[in-house]
Amino acid sequence: MFSQRKFEIEFTDEQRQRIIIVNIALTSLLEARWYPIATMVGQSLGSMLVVADSLWRFVPDVYYDTIGAPFAFPVVSLLTGARVIAYVHYPVISSVRCLSLFICVIMTS
Repeated sequence: MFSQRKFEIEFTDEQRQRIIIVNIALTSLLEARWYPIATMVGQSLGSMLVVADSLWRFVPDVYYDTIGAPFAFPVVSLLTGARVIAYVHYPVISSVRCLSLFICVIMTS
C-alpha cells in the first residue's frame, strides 16, 4: 500500500475501510494564472472556496491537507468541527518571495 511505503504508516483492515479520498473539482482556483494581481491573496481565497466545495461533497472526521493551503483550515474547523492535520513543507510566504517583492519594488520606484 502506498501510505505504508511512502510514510511508514500501517492501517488495519477496519481503518482502511474508513478512508475515503474525495476528488476536488475546483483545483484550478489554486493556479496563479487566475490572479495576475495580488496572487497570494487570490490563491488564499481560492483555497477557501476549493475546500468549501470539497466539504460539500463529503464531511470528514479528520481533514488532512497535503497541498499547503492554511487559509482553508479555519473553513474546515468552522463548517465541520473536524480536526485538521497538515503536511506543509514550505511557508506560505517565504523569505525568497519577500526578497523578490522587495527587489521588484525597488526597481519600479
